[in-house]
Amino acid sequence: MPEVNGVFASARMRNASAGTRRKYAFAVAVWPGFLDAAGRAWHDAGEEDVAGFTFWRVTDEAREFYA
Repeated sequence: MPEVNGVFASARMRNASAGTRRKYAFAVAVWPGFLDAAGRAWHDAGEEDVAGFTFWRVTDEAREFYA
């Protein structure tokens, strides 16, 4: 996906720490599975999906999709 490549090639990401880049890469790898479990295609994902993903990754103790 050119969009993903653009993010990782950006100056902001190039200047980020290795740990930050690793966390972003993990999130990118997990995002399609999260959307699939939610019944959404990546090209149909919106702000609500991003908010749900963020909640699941940061706050949700159950993490039902990828416990």
